[in-house]
This record gives sequence, C-alpha cells and structure tokens, in this order.
Amino acid sequence: MHTDLKVSTIWYDDWNFEVVGHTNQKEYRREYTKALRKRKGHKEIASRKHKCNTYNITEEELDELWEEAWCHICGITQTELNKKHKYKKTSASKLNIDHCHKTGKVGKLLCNRCNTGLGFLQDSPELLRRAIQYLKENR
Repeated sequence: MHTDLKVSTIWYDDWNFEVVGHTNQKEYRREYTKALRKRKGHKEIASRKHKCNTYNITEEELDELWEEAWCHICGITQTELNKKHKYKKTSASKLNIDHCHKTGKVGKLLCNRCNTGLGFLQDSPELLRRAIQYLKENR
C-alpha cells in the first residue's frame, strides 16, 4: 500500500465527484465517504436513497407517501410525534413506512406504536378481529 499517495477529490457539480489517487477499493470507499460527508444535506439524501432501495420505490413514490405525513391508523401527525418526544430523534419519534415482509408491498405511513401493534398481531386480519372482540367484551 502506498502511504505517501495523496488522495484528492474532484467535484464536478453538487453531488457528482470522483476520488483520485486511491490504491484499492477499500481506500476509495473511505475517501469517497469522507468527501460525501462534507456536503451539506448528505444524511437526508443518503436516507432517501436507502428508503427507496429498501422498499423498491422511486423518489416520486416516496414523496407521495410523505405528502400524507400522519399515521393512517391512529391519526397522529409527524409534528405531534416530534412534540411528544421533545424533538429527540428516536425510532418512536418518526413515522414508519409500513410494508409486507412477504410480498414487499409498500403500504402507508404508521407511527411506531401502530406499526409494532400490527407486527405483534402478525399482520393478520383475523387476529386483529379477535383483539377487537376481546376489547369490546372486556373493557
């Protein structure tokens, strides 16, 4: 490995750049990541790309999901979640993209409680009906 090799970054525009002078893939990735982190807004862009890749949707579809920024079960909005959690960024303080683990089909946005509740009920309409019946009879 060349320890005296200088690594420089050439910027073509806001997001397209090339790392020059790397000796191997690992070094290239390290320098590319360092350069990327220097760009303003890199976390938001990386997060959007990660969500699009994870759920196999386009950025336009992601934007459509976020146009309705509330839980589609209990109705809490992202703003209310932020206030409730005192603006701390935790998994409970943000809306989640609901999706089927078997088919990969993307649903709507849900808060952490509602999403977890569906998960504990194994995404089963029958179990949910039984839970509703139980609550009606015992509450």
